[in-house]
Amino acid sequence: SQCTILFANGTHSPQNPKVQRELLGEQVFKSMNVVNHYAASDDVVYLGTTTRETHVSINRLVAESDGVIAVGPVMHHYFAGFGGGPKLLIPGTAHRTTILENHRLTLEKSGIFHPHCAEGNLNGNPVYEDIVEAIRWCPSAWYLGLVLGEDDNILFAESGDIISTHRKLSAKVSASLEIEIHGLADLVITSAGGYPRDITFIQAHKTIHHACAAVKKGGVVLCLAECSEGIGSS
Repeated sequence: SQCTILFANGTHSPQNPKVQRELLGEQVFKSMNVVNHYAASDDVVYLGTTTRETHVSINRLVAESDGVIAVGPVMHHYFAGFGGGPKLLIPGTAHRTTILENHRLTLEKSGIFHPHCAEGNLNGNPVYEDIVEAIRWCPSAWYLGLVLGEDDNILFAESGDIISTHRKLSAKVSASLEIEIHGLADLVITSAGGYPRDITFIQAHKTIHHACAAVKKGGVVLCLAECSEGIGSS
């Protein structure tokens, strides 16, 4: 096949064949070339260095392709603002060094989060802006983006240029999936929403980050998460 399906794992664990089959369907899984991205692999192409000094190297399959169709949902992300869109390319298909350099922009020299690195915020967000700058060196990407409801039903779908389409859907995520907190609680009980969102502790801890916005100082967050594949990182 001249078309390859690449799972954009970033530094996360590779998708096992069972999950790939579930997402793609048996016919597509058997007939297409299905590949995991490994961030530690050196089979990458260096594209350039951003103004924030992120050295951008991405998977050779992406860098040398004639074109890219990126598919995936847009959702809140605790420091990049929103997942999906350009994040599918960087960090999704980037080398580990590129990912670490980009993600370090989350923290200020004092060690605290940059004030614009927050869920639901792209404006002035150094992590997001660094990714957008790096995207200009990647092959042209057409994006099929989705906004999913709590039962994984499709609330909105858009396709087009990866940056503008992601921006449009990010606004829809904010409008439909954010709630106002009227008061902080002594106890917040939360979950990551079940499999596969709680497949590892690294995935599930994003829920804790969000839930902390609703708890009083000194209060308690109780998070339910299976973490069937353990911590998620050595």
